[in-house]
Parts: sequence; structure tokens; C-alpha cells
Amino acid sequence: MTQDTARLATERFAVWRHLIMLVGNTLMAILWMVFNSTFTLRTAAGGFLFVAVVLTIYRRSYLRWLARIFLYTGYLTWQIAASCIEVAVNILTGKRHPQALVAYELRADTDIETLLLASSITLTPGTIAVDSHFRTDGRRLLYVHLLDGRDPELFRLQTRRGFERRIMQLARE
Repeated sequence: MTQDTARLATERFAVWRHLIMLVGNTLMAILWMVFNSTFTLRTAAGGFLFVAVVLTIYRRSYLRWLARIFLYTGYLTWQIAASCIEVAVNILTGKRHPQALVAYELRADTDIETLLLASSITLTPGTIAVDSHFRTDGRRLLYVHLLDGRDPELFRLQTRRGFERRIMQLARE
């Protein structure tokens, strides 16, 4: 097993371990509400935070990963809202920009990273992840259709600094 293969296997295990802990955290927060006989958002949040602290004692990186999940969710929501406004303005003003199909070279190595990135891009109005495949040198390409294809390099830069960086932080914690 090469060093890269071992690193990828470790990262895949870390992602699944964190996801299992998140599901466990949610289930234990539900149990917290059942034991308190109070089914409110406040009780659910309190139970979730209490269990998160306990799980953090067990696995130190869990709370940091959980915070990154919430930050990424906020970032994705912001990007979706901003793109909705941009697309709506373009439609209402009648602006027609040239469309483009862009080949985006991924730094992401794992399938889960690629899936999260492609899903995030597709959720954002004005962009659709069309296909993903490996080049002959082993690097993965993601083909993305842009509704506004005037500056494909800007799209690549924003995706690398925005979505991909945050996804890699989540998956490689």
C-alpha cells in the first residue's frame, strides 16, 4: 500500500467516523428530549450540545468538525442566495451572457469530496455539475455548465477558494 493510498483510506475512515458520530449525536439528543419529556427546539439544542461536548471528550476533533459543518452550511446557503439574486436579476433585466462548459481540475481525492463539491455546485443556481472523470495522469476533472460563462477562470478560482477548500477541511478533519 502506497503512502497516498494509506492517506486516502484514513481520510475516508475519518469522514465515516464523523458522520456516524453526528447521527449518534442526533439520536442521543432525541433521547435527551424523551427523558426530559419536553419536545422543544430549546431542549433539542441543549441535548445536542451536551452530547457534542461528551463526544468531544471522546474524540477531540468532533466539535471542530461539527463547527465546520455549520459554517459550511451557512456558506452554502449564502452562495445559493447570492446566486439566486444574480440569476433573477439577469432574467428580469434580459441580460444574456455566453454560457460555458468548464473543465474544473479537482484537488479533492476521494469520492465523498467529489460528491459534496458536485452537489454544492449543482445546488447553486446558474451552475450544474455535468460529469466527472479521471484524466490519464490520475487527476479528476469535473465538468460544470455555467449560465454566465464570461469568466471561467473566476469560477475556478472562487470554487477552489470557496467550496472545495471548505469541503476538504470537512473531509480531512
